[in-house]
Amino acid sequence: MFFSYVLFSFIPTFMDIIIGAIFLTTTFDFRFTLITLNTIILYLATVAMAHKWKRTLRKDMNKAEDAFRAIGVDSLLNFETVKYYNAEEYETDRYRAALLKSQHTDWLWTASYHYIHAVEKVITRGGLLAGALLCAFLISKEEDGLTVGDYVLFASYTQKLISPLNYLQYMF
Repeated sequence: MFFSYVLFSFIPTFMDIIIGAIFLTTTFDFRFTLITLNTIILYLATVAMAHKWKRTLRKDMNKAEDAFRAIGVDSLLNFETVKYYNAEEYETDRYRAALLKSQHTDWLWTASYHYIHAVEKVITRGGLLAGALLCAFLISKEEDGLTVGDYVLFASYTQKLISPLNYLQYMF
């Protein structure tokens, strides 16, 4: 599984990035290549750090859910002992606390997922915006020879380079 993922996803994506960098340099300018490569590098660094953070949150969430389920099963299996010692309120409070902790860790994991997704979008859209502004500036200066079609080419090609990066985050 890992080998096929590397062979059919990881390697083609990086080959596409290299070919794209060469294409952007020859078609436009090295500044477009720098913007695109910096966007990709920043995106990959962010994804790597975010995945480590999400993994920690996921472990905490799993521990909290396991504790929550264990308390529920323990209370049900030992209901006679709980009744004998009048510990219903204690067990209810313990169960409620475990439920709240489980819900809190679940909320943290979900919020982190959305936060990381938003940061990824800001990075990719920021790179596209920087390139679009540079392209618009060069179009306004008529001596550089860029046209509106070049802007469309840059925008669509940059999107094509950035879109497979979403799948690379599963590699980390």
